[in-house]
Amino acid sequence: MNVTIQGARILREDGLTEGSLTFADGVIAGEAGGGAVVDGRGLVLAPALIDLHGDAFERQVSPRPGVYAP
Repeated sequence: MNVTIQGARILREDGLTEGSLTFADGVIAGEAGGGAVVDGRGLVLAPALIDLHGDAFERQVSPRPGVYAP
């Protein structure tokens, strides 16, 4: 499935640029377009950044003793 995010500020090697970026089957496919379109105006698209730390997820998987997790 292709998804194109249009109008976002895209973080690239040389800084922020405004434009569109297409993802095909979960991989960055460039600026070609196609598939579903998402309005990215007002957002920053930073495809290279990965959150390697997330307490919220860890708490859902294995809560600490005495901590209530719905």
